Amino acid sequence: MSQLFTFVLDFDGGTYLTQESGTLEEAREKWLLTGLQNLESLSTAARKELMDSFAEDEATLVNNVRNVWCLSGLANGRLAMLHIVKTDRDSFQNPKSKI
Repeated sequence: MSQLFTFVLDFDGGTYLTQESGTLEEAREKWLLTGLQNLESLSTAARKELMDSFAEDEATLVNNVRNVWCLSGLANGRLAMLHIVKTDRDSFQNPKSKI
């Protein structure tokens, strides 16, 4: 069964959120192809550097929390932190509803 993952990228003062489905590895591969498109300020070469950095690093399970992994990468000498969170599809709330 396909799972949903939320990708939280912190880079250069911005936080970028995207979601992909599949297994953890499938979702990560999809994100590597599309998730960095939000970083419009990065040159193509820097975007590739960051993508390669994330592709080479193994996702590490974060201690003391469930279903959260972390990766780090560099682009132009700047650190990027990526957190991957397994997301419960059934907990979706209507955007118009109050939390």
